[in-house]
Parts: sequence; structure tokens; C-alpha cells
Amino acid sequence: MAGARAFLNITGREVVAARGRIANGLSRALEGAELDGHRITIHDLRSAAVSLYAARGLTMLEVAEVMGQSDPHVTWKHYARLFDRSNVAGRIREAQASLESTD
Repeated sequence: MAGARAFLNITGREVVAARGRIANGLSRALEGAELDGHRITIHDLRSAAVSLYAARGLTMLEVAEVMGQSDPHVTWKHYARLFDRSNVAGRIREAQASLESTD
């Protein structure tokens, strides 16, 4: 997963944060999709990406890597609410049972 990022340019390279270029590109994309005026920001897109990754079962560490965050605590602080925390005890029991059955 090393090197995988959420936002890539048309050639597949990571988008480097150049605020003016990104803002202009986002504005043009929103206009093209007839979404201008909806106040969608690059941060909204990042949150949407994290939400999709969490829903697909990526771990917090994997999401931090994709989002380019060197400290997964930052990811946890901002996005913990998006990760499945239901039936934790049941998932722990399943994991323990799978470890026991490998003997």
C-alpha cells in the first residue's frame, strides 16, 4: 500500500497541494458536474473518501496511509466516528477463535 494516495492526477501521480491550482480545478469540476454553488470543499472530498474506505473495511492505519498522514492519531482524531465500532466483543471473539483454530 506504500505510495497509494486518495488524490491522483491524470497521470497517476499524487496531487501536490498547490491551493490555487486545486481550488481552480475543483471549481471547474463542480461547474462541470453542475454542483457549483453547493459549497463543496476539498475537505469534504477527503471526508467522503475516508468514509468510503472505512465502509469498505480499511483499517485506520491503511486510511492514514492513503490520506498521506504520517501520524495515524491525526486520522483517528478527525475520522474515528466513521469506523465500525459495533459488535466489538463479537468481532474480538471471532478473532480469538480463529487464532485458536490454527493450531
